[in-house]
Amino acid sequence: MPFEKSIGQLMRPLKHYGVLYVDATILTALEKMRRSVANNGPAHLIVVSDAAAGNETIKGFIAPEDLVFGIAGPFLKGAERAGAIFFEGLLEAEYRQSQEKTVGEIMSPVVTSIEEEETLMEAIFLMNRHGVLLLPVTRNGEVTGVVHIEDVFREVLERTSRQRNRKAPPGAGSNPPGTGS
Repeated sequence: MPFEKSIGQLMRPLKHYGVLYVDATILTALEKMRRSVANNGPAHLIVVSDAAAGNETIKGFIAPEDLVFGIAGPFLKGAERAGAIFFEGLLEAEYRQSQEKTVGEIMSPVVTSIEEEETLMEAIFLMNRHGVLLLPVTRNGEVTGVVHIEDVFREVLERTSRQRNRKAPPGAGSNPPGTGS
């Protein structure tokens, strides 16, 4: 039965992700993401509302591209209007100007979620339909984890490998035809 794992089996629990409040600065997000990646954690952060502890709701996610484009945003907007002019120190200047910007201004907002018992195909459908790479995973309306396109892709690779190994005749190698090996 290919692709029958539930999303609850594929998701990463919330404890694997760094969490930021919606009013945290880009500088705070960069520092938290740097620590996460240095500890082999995900390069994504969860952005939550500033409600009382325990009552927060996920508002969005911060990905590396959100930070890079958030920092360079003013330059990119100006370049669209007047053309790009590059000079040494430009990125540093943009960084200094944007480091107090909040993650709420640059995050990718949550547009949909998926229940733990849903299938891999449902996750693929929702990610494609909404143009997102991360989905909050819920159980009875409460967020329990996150599924990322990389989690989906790993499962597709694993299933494909298992299917291929089941169909391969005994002694068959994995070399492409015509390679002579």
